Amino acid sequence: MISDNSSVDSAEADQKFQKTVAEFKNGRFINPYHDGNLHFLDLVKWNINRTPVAPLTPYECENIHPVLNVDFDLIGQPVEDNTIRMTWIGHSTFFVQFAGVNFLTDPVWCERSSPLSFAGPKRVRPTPCKISDLPPIDFVILSHNHYDHLDIDAAKEIGNKAQWFVPKGMKEWFASIGVTNCEELAWWEEIDFNSRLQLVSVPCNHHSQRHLFDRNKSLWCSWIVVDRQTQKKYYHSGDTAYCSAFKEVGHFMGPIDLSCIAIGAYEPRFFISNFHINPEEAVMLHQEIRSKKSVGMHWGTFILTDEPILEPPEEMKKHAKQAGLAEDEFTVMKIGETKLYQL
Repeated sequence: MISDNSSVDSAEADQKFQKTVAEFKNGRFINPYHDGNLHFLDLVKWNINRTPVAPLTPYECENIHPVLNVDFDLIGQPVEDNTIRMTWIGHSTFFVQFAGVNFLTDPVWCERSSPLSFAGPKRVRPTPCKISDLPPIDFVILSHNHYDHLDIDAAKEIGNKAQWFVPKGMKEWFASIGVTNCEELAWWEEIDFNSRLQLVSVPCNHHSQRHLFDRNKSLWCSWIVVDRQTQKKYYHSGDTAYCSAFKEVGHFMGPIDLSCIAIGAYEPRFFISNFHINPEEAVMLHQEIRSKKSVGMHWGTFILTDEPILEPPEEMKKHAKQAGLAEDEFTVMKIGETKLYQL
């Protein structure tokens, strides 16, 4: 059952925070936080004025943003209660070990975040391992269907060996590639993975699209994984622009013990603020969902927007300090790194 924990125990708070849902109308989901339009002229303006993002130097690749060898001996071991072990595969893909299970988030192993194998954003850092190198995957959570969050070849490789939890409207797409071990959820719906773990789809401010004509035909969401035995909670933001959903999530589901929050792909703000938070807003999200510890993701893997590749964690660290966060409260990981978080 979704908990109604609140930082403010009052009738006024209950009236202020309502569980927002995305209306489905004429075959498409309507974003309650944004008009949902692409703003084509802004897109044209952005692309006319774009300048190339500088590639990483050999020094930066080796010393600042390296790809580490995955510690397979470590991730092959079970984790204790009240801990989460995470390995960053890159971008928004994590291998998470929590409450006796292994799960993946937004699985992407492809070289290009694109429907085309020869064009589109290319990886600036490689994946640290193959899917087949990992211990058995129990389930996968998917935030939305954009190419930098859903890799069709990875989905086919994982297939029905894992349970898939996806936003409403995605089940048909998975069935078309032969994946039927799939459950789709709308915002605020919950589902049990087993007797211990519960998953909850929660709102965020984004959109969905894989080709020209399917915009918003499926939903987008953030996810919370709840260990009902210990009441510990893990949050995965997916992609989102800033919105009131974060305070709703904090009110109804907080506090959150560990969160993975997008910090990259945010410039120029006149256009991208409609879809993605920047590092300052990521810190606000962390605070509003009442996250105890957070890890920055969605950076340093593909060049999707105009900020320098290594800027997001520096900006996040600056705004976290300005917000009074402890030094270890909002951090980043290295690709291939495995970290253990005590909850």
